[in-house]
Amino acid sequence: MEKAGSSSSDAGSNRPEAKLLCQMDGRTDKSLPASAAHIPQVGTLAGDILHGADQIAEFFYGDKKHRRKVYNLIESGRMPHFRLGANICARKSVLLWWIETQESQKTGLSRDAMAEPKAPA
Repeated sequence: MEKAGSSSSDAGSNRPEAKLLCQMDGRTDKSLPASAAHIPQVGTLAGDILHGADQIAEFFYGDKKHRRKVYNLIESGRMPHFRLGANICARKSVLLWWIETQESQKTGLSRDAMAEPKAPA
């Protein structure tokens, strides 16, 4: 049985990432682009949010001492984020999607193509 609001035709129209992604690419509509439809929905919002540059640095680099790199990415507008009051926050699911997008733009490969091992020639 399909839940209300989860049909494939409106895959991202009610998802919180839509507003953030619209801000990133300057769109005025609030729907997620087709390329973002695979962003997983997390059961609890609290488990998906990173609070502060220390947590974001820990997630990205494995050590909070790299928080200055996080500030640089945010100040230059190159990393998706939002603020809760004065605190910088980011969603793990959006950051993972952003990294995948960066990888696919550089390689020209889709997520599925990157996962498939190539047969030796």
